[in-house]
Amino acid sequence: MVYEAGCWRGMEHFLNSEWRLAAEAFLKLAETEPENLTHLTNAAYAQLKRSMYRRSIKLCDQVLKADKLCLRAYCIIAEAYVGMKKTSKAKKKLLEGLKAVESGNGSAPIDAMVVLQMRNALEEMESAGPDSKPKADHVPRAPSKKPAATA
Repeated sequence: MVYEAGCWRGMEHFLNSEWRLAAEAFLKLAETEPENLTHLTNAAYAQLKRSMYRRSIKLCDQVLKADKLCLRAYCIIAEAYVGMKKTSKAKKKLLEGLKAVESGNGSAPIDAMVVLQMRNALEEMESAGPDSKPKADHVPRAPSKKPAATA
C-alpha cells in the first residue's frame, strides 16, 4: 500500500507539473523498488523538466547500466544534451540507443514507434548541420503529461 501511495503521489505531482516533488517521489520509490527502472526514468524526466540536465543524465545512465534497451532513457539523455546545447552528444546518444536495439541485448520490449522517432530525430539533426541551433523538438520526448505506468 505504501508503494501505491508513493506512485500515485509521484504521478499527481507529475500531472501538475510539480517537477521537483515528482522527482523526489519517484526517487523515493526507486529506493524501495530498485528493480523497477520506470521510477528512475520518471525521476529523470522530472529533472529534465526542471532543466537539471546533468542529474537527468546521471539517472538515465543508471537505468542503462541495468538495461541497455531502455529507449526512454536514451531519449531523455538526448533531450538533456539538446537543452545543454550539445547537439553532437545528443546525436551520439541516439545512435547508441539505435545500436543497442540492433544488437538486441536488453530486457525491455522494443517500441517500434520510438525507434522510428529516434531515427527521424537523427536525420533532422544531421540535415540541420553542426552549427545550427538545436531544437528540443528534434528529440523524441518522453510523455509530458504523465509518467510511464508502473507494474
